[in-house]
Amino acid sequence: MNKWVTSPSCRVRFKATQDVDVHLGVANILSWFIQICLDGLFCLGSVLLSLQVTWRAMFPISRRTSPNRELNSAHYTNDLRSFTVKELRQYDGLRQCNIYFAINGKVFDATNTGGILYLDGPLSCLSGRDASRALATYSLDQHLASECEMDDLSDLNPLQMDCLNQWEIQYSEMYPCVGMLVKNHQPCALQHECIKKIRASLDKLKSVDELPLPIILRNKILSCG
Repeated sequence: MNKWVTSPSCRVRFKATQDVDVHLGVANILSWFIQICLDGLFCLGSVLLSLQVTWRAMFPISRRTSPNRELNSAHYTNDLRSFTVKELRQYDGLRQCNIYFAINGKVFDATNTGGILYLDGPLSCLSGRDASRALATYSLDQHLASECEMDDLSDLNPLQMDCLNQWEIQYSEMYPCVGMLVKNHQPCALQHECIKKIRASLDKLKSVDELPLPIILRNKILSCG
């Protein structure tokens, strides 16, 4: 009996069992360490998600605006106008001092960042243009050639339209909207634009009678005021 216990085969078998136990212990330690790391990452992600939800609840996107943007929005609220594609081309920072670009029918003013992005920078190709298709397809060089026709974007797929809407939301938070992109000016819009300019000139005149206008139009201007 004692001989069988101390036999070489038994010693080999016992040594192999010890090796297995050592390997199993190392594997358990590594498994425990990995589990601790995963638990830590999960807790960190939960905390960050809670902070993000709390931040969004306290400060919605529509309210997280800079003071400059709020002033610009108030300044341009009553000055929105319509632009054709040809008129928009004038606002590229060279022919006109202001830098405008259009996205999804809205015209934005990027004059304050002209020297950084839209005049000499990587987005200079967007200045004075309708950038809707270029941004929706992520192809700035291939879809900015048209200078006289408005793109109706009817052939964009749902994914591209969703991308375009995201671009519109992003730029609406960054730049003031100064107008809308139209195919042709409507007579009513032109009339309102003329009346707005004439009313603005009243501050520089002593009386409305000094304006070289028909009496009916003068009365209409005064009634609008």
